[in-house]
Amino acid sequence: MGDELKIAAIITEYKERGFLEEAYASVINQTRKPDIIAILKKEPQEKDKNFIGQLFYYEEDHYGKMLYKVINSIDADVYSFLDDDDKWLPKKIEYVEKVFQDPDVVFYRNRNSDKTFINSDKTFKIPVGNLSSQSIRKMPNLYKLTYFSTIVDIAIYLIALENTDKKMIVDDETKEVLTYYRRHQGNYSITDQFRKERDSILIQMPNWFTGKAKEYAEFIKKRDYGN
Repeated sequence: MGDELKIAAIITEYKERGFLEEAYASVINQTRKPDIIAILKKEPQEKDKNFIGQLFYYEEDHYGKMLYKVINSIDADVYSFLDDDDKWLPKKIEYVEKVFQDPDVVFYRNRNSDKTFINSDKTFKIPVGNLSSQSIRKMPNLYKLTYFSTIVDIAIYLIALENTDKKMIVDDETKEVLTYYRRHQGNYSITDQFRKERDSILIQMPNWFTGKAKEYAEFIKKRDYGN
């Protein structure tokens, strides 16, 4: 292996769902330990004393802005994300380090245990979604994450796609599963507020990007919003 990279694991708690301890356990039990652990939580709790790492709390109800703040508060080479209701398999960070030995790689999406959704458009046969399967380097346009109050996994993919001189790696179904995606009621409970925010972003996001990222943003808008 080449130079050892400084890898940060960022666990995000979008809302209290009772799974955070399991997500945290999957991070600290990695075969290759992360150099930094950061946890973004909704609010302080007594159990926080059980977590080793940097704790951040929502200062405003805006997922993208808070995640961007956490990333910028951490000095690392690579940032791997984990939603609180998902878990990593033990070799996740070990594999991430191998992938990012190539200095031109800015985005990596590993295979997860749930179905990998690949759209039928040949131009865009690339799966997006599931923040817990995404790892990135810092990119000059990462500030665009602050435009997204939700669906930040799509934001991160588009941000990387806009960096046309860099590499993006997406594992297909022949690769090893590194993320366990948990199915539960909260995955499917879409509130009116969430739907309103999501639709607003889908309508606007093609205006926030250029090149291939703009084209893909248009595709997602038509697929998910319908026009």
